[in-house]
Amino acid sequence: MRKPELLAPAGSYNTLETVLAAGADAVYLSGKSLNMRMRRPDYNFTLNELAEIIPFIHGKGAKAYLAMNSLVYQEELNQAKEMLEFLQAQKADAIIVQDLGVLALAQKHAPQLRIHISTQTNVHNSWAAKALAKMGVKRVVLSNELTWEELREIREKSSLELECFVFGARCLSYTGNCYLSTSLGGGVGNRGKCSKPCRLLYQKDNKKDYYLSPKDMCLLSLLPKLQEVGIDSYKIEGRMEKKEILGEIVQAFRLMIDQGLSQVKEKEEELEQLIGRSFKSRLLLEKNDKNYLQLKEAKGENVYPAFDKAKRKKINLAGWLGEQKKKAEKGLLAVYIDKNSLCPAAQKADIFYLGGESLYDEENFLFFYHQFIQWAKKEKKQVWLALPVITKDCEMKKISSLFKKIDYSNLQGCLVSSLAAWYFIKENTSLPLAIDYQMNIFNEEGLNLIGGAESICLHPESKLNLAKSKFPLKEVEIWGWQPGMILEDYWYKSFGWQEKIIYLKTEAGVRVKLEKKDKRIQVVPAKRNNLIRQIKHLRQLGVDIFRLDLRDVSIKNCQKIISLAHKEMED
Repeated sequence: MRKPELLAPAGSYNTLETVLAAGADAVYLSGKSLNMRMRRPDYNFTLNELAEIIPFIHGKGAKAYLAMNSLVYQEELNQAKEMLEFLQAQKADAIIVQDLGVLALAQKHAPQLRIHISTQTNVHNSWAAKALAKMGVKRVVLSNELTWEELREIREKSSLELECFVFGARCLSYTGNCYLSTSLGGGVGNRGKCSKPCRLLYQKDNKKDYYLSPKDMCLLSLLPKLQEVGIDSYKIEGRMEKKEILGEIVQAFRLMIDQGLSQVKEKEEELEQLIGRSFKSRLLLEKNDKNYLQLKEAKGENVYPAFDKAKRKKINLAGWLGEQKKKAEKGLLAVYIDKNSLCPAAQKADIFYLGGESLYDEENFLFFYHQFIQWAKKEKKQVWLALPVITKDCEMKKISSLFKKIDYSNLQGCLVSSLAAWYFIKENTSLPLAIDYQMNIFNEEGLNLIGGAESICLHPESKLNLAKSKFPLKEVEIWGWQPGMILEDYWYKSFGWQEKIIYLKTEAGVRVKLEKKDKRIQVVPAKRNNLIRQIKHLRQLGVDIFRLDLRDVSIKNCQKIISLAHKEMED
């Protein structure tokens, strides 16, 4: 059995020397831009420094992986291209990327660079791994939300190298699908400026605690099992950690890989005292209790008080979509519905999205679908099947079963929000595709890499000049819950909470809603986003499709919302 790689972080030259001396096989580091550590300008390296550091790492017999794992705006593509060409010239061993546009640029302009896909891309099933392999990727950093069985299935069905985080701080949400910082008015999380709302002190009823703040991960005792599964690289988190701390961490994992540790628990306790934070193992490898949260039954200060004082910002439509206006034309009205939200006013809509998590309940969904499709054909409405955001391999099997029972001729296409869903539709059907915002397509290069689409739904974190872009039909959700986090429901159960919906509130009055949907929990700002009054402005800026998400709305309110949106579009 091949010995796995030990991969350590470095945010400064002193840290780099320390982790190499402690036994790291490879080091990941970054430049001053286009990465996920942008809140501390004193860390990371200039291009001149990287030109010296990469040969230094090679001289120590180690590998240098460069993190370019931020999402990239259209106007930053040239900067990304130059960075890729520089790293190829410096003989970097690999780049770590999240943005599909950066992946496409690397293939064209730096073909000698190996491509590793960041955990930010949220690879949590074998379908996504297969899709990335076809795109020329060599390694994926897997999502943290995987069980042993799920890890094994990805290993068995994928030829890619697999990398896992084994130590460090982590996000409670599915990585790459957390937008809570942006939605609450903080920094853009997927561009390295997360304001960490998960670390705030929240109140439920009369009790305050850090309900969304997970403990650090430490998988030291689980390394033999990870090696048995076939994980190729063990990754330590902490580019901003002190060199003395990282040195001890790397040394402990080096010893465990090379010869095993007879007193693993004692070593984990030492590391816990060293960093001053509590440990819990990987989210789903060791689950079913609430000890993975930094609960303090707190009476003290917030972990991040500065964010708590921030006021929620309204979306700056001009800055988001571009200043240049074009002649306003009547757009299309789309509604995302379920069986409880269809109402007479829906006749005013042009496009219907059906599905989401309800696809997992095959019998009930098909009953609703067959009834609805007859009406839609008669009224000549567009019907698109929407696939869920999170689809483990076992859930992809349910979707595959469902698709065998659907007549594709009744559909205009599929709305996809993940690489797995995109690849599944491409491999199994000839249906057109619409791209939802959760795919994090921020630039034309990323869209071209997946072969284009009929339409793309923009997310507030994106920044596209619609008047100049070559994107297809542009869609914006004008009514619905702003996105936040997606959690596994074992976290909810661990508190013994029975309610389908609960609310948490910070000391400054920031409220978030938690709702149980199927097997997962959606965490969103407590107030829905409403851009219906902005339709005229959005039309001038180039938006073609206006979406209302009405899946959990009463028929009475659906009627009001659809009628109001239709009136705004007609005026």
